[in-house]
Amino acid sequence: MKSKPSNETDQVFGLLGKDDWLIYERCNVLQHYEHGFGTLETYNVIPSEGNFTVYTAESPKLKEHKGLCTHLHELRNEYILSRNPNVKIVPTSSSNDQWIDFARLVYAPNLLIPSAGSSWVLWSIIANTGNVHTVPQLGGEFLGTMDTSIYPPNFSVVKSSVIYPPDVSNDTRTCLGVDHFDASILDHNVKLLECFVFGF
Repeated sequence: MKSKPSNETDQVFGLLGKDDWLIYERCNVLQHYEHGFGTLETYNVIPSEGNFTVYTAESPKLKEHKGLCTHLHELRNEYILSRNPNVKIVPTSSSNDQWIDFARLVYAPNLLIPSAGSSWVLWSIIANTGNVHTVPQLGGEFLGTMDTSIYPPNFSVVKSSVIYPPDVSNDTRTCLGVDHFDASILDHNVKLLECFVFGF
């Protein structure tokens, strides 16, 4: 990785090597009925052997439950490293240029999208010709209706639990034990982290 890219091209193509991975995480924690995020098992698609770097990125406009997202990301990183101690995990920040950020998703050789519901993500991963792994990108009333047969062969839909708001998801409601998630209630946060770790 180049620490100080000299131009826009370097900021896109100078970031990832051919064996590296990019994780783009919206981390909208149960704030929208169409937005969900995959449990830890989602990250099993990242190889458990080999030496490579996993770059992590999040939405530059992210404001939803920043503290809780930090806990989720810490658990994610610990899990990735427990499966492959040779991996280097590098957080990346927004470039302040939406075209550069979009291009990074398009040109990443190995891309994992553990969050559902972002049109920004959907269009970029459709354009990506590398190895794309994503949770189903349709939630809410469209949950389970995504026709994966129309996707290109480089596309892989990860078979893992996706945590949607308990208001619209029986699985999440059962796992959390509540009908509505409230981030100000400590027990809700604890149960959410347990669901994230253990799945449904």
